[in-house]
Amino acid sequence: MIQKIYLTLILSGCLVIHVFTQNVGVTNPAVRNNPKFATINDWEAYMRNKTTSGEKVLPEEYAEAAKVSFSEKNFILSAVWFEEARTGNYSDAEMYAMLAAIYRELKDFTGETKTMGYYLQNFPDGTASGIFKERLFGFSVAEKNYEKILQSWIALNDTSRTKEGLLNAFFLIQKEKNMKESCDSLAKKILAVNPRHIAALEWLGEKYYWLGENLYLQSYKEYERNKTSLNYLKLTQNLEVVTADFNKALTFYETLWGINPTPRYASFMANIHSRFKNKQKTDYYKGFIK
Repeated sequence: MIQKIYLTLILSGCLVIHVFTQNVGVTNPAVRNNPKFATINDWEAYMRNKTTSGEKVLPEEYAEAAKVSFSEKNFILSAVWFEEARTGNYSDAEMYAMLAAIYRELKDFTGETKTMGYYLQNFPDGTASGIFKERLFGFSVAEKNYEKILQSWIALNDTSRTKEGLLNAFFLIQKEKNMKESCDSLAKKILAVNPRHIAALEWLGEKYYWLGENLYLQSYKEYERNKTSLNYLKLTQNLEVVTADFNKALTFYETLWGINPTPRYASFMANIHSRFKNKQKTDYYKGFIK
């Protein structure tokens, strides 16, 4: 038993959609010598002839007719015929993909969400699965529901998780939640797609700057407190790590500087070059700090 979504259509100059669920058994019969017509008029004539002769229009015929109606952008009629197909326990992936698109066209996002959920549950390998998962992720971000965001992100396929827009949305959410390790990973993935992504550059620039700066201050503080040969050796070893971190930070800030030379970036770069004892570059970047 699975869930089925019903439409109620009120044709009085507007379209009202009510969504509710009912447990039904769904079959997906093969189209039994189903006729193929290219236009709504052909399908309507065919249905009239069947009804006049006392025959029933088959649910799969309604589905095919609805697809033609959808292609002609007659979404109301398409929805009506899809409902006839569903009432007859007919279901196929293309039908639900089109139905989701109808809801989207009508800005009924609740109906679209439920239809996409039905599609993913019943046609997980369908051609629209990737797009629907991306759209559901977007809905969860708009709702600011963190649990849904995590679930919908995990549900995305590998290709989707390399798209800049989706990466950026998830990065900003994780940044808001102060999920530092996740942001480190996401920022690197974003830069692999877009090397000039400002938020990712800033995140990694500050990460490596503060790693270097904090270790620099801590190392000198410990050495000044107890100037032994062992502590001096530890200091020189730590300074190698500091140098590596500062150089990493510089690569990000130099890119940012090339995009937009702001006083904030100048401040970070001046401080790094000051630690490197490079007076010329320190003075140069200090000149941009107001």
